[in-house]
Amino acid sequence: MLFRSYSFVASGYELDVTVTGGLTNPSLGIYEGSCGSLIPRGCNTGNSTATFTPITPGLTYYLQISGQDLLDQGNFTLSLNTILIAVFVYSLPH
Repeated sequence: MLFRSYSFVASGYELDVTVTGGLTNPSLGIYEGSCGSLIPRGCNTGNSTATFTPITPGLTYYLQISGQDLLDQGNFTLSLNTILIAVFVYSLPH
């Protein structure tokens, strides 16, 4: 399971997430809050694409990407798109 954090600092209402390669049945989740007290805001299982709304500028979101079982693993590409132009800041995991 992989968690990455993103902070949207400009307008963006809808976040489209696509995972390609590596995972047969990806599970995608989006959370807000802080480590240790994350609040789930949406999920999608078994599909390589997901749309999450609304995305609030200035909030940090955490994306969770995993396979649906222990054997569903591998390298993958993660694409993030918004319906409005958005700038995001990538934070390295601690």
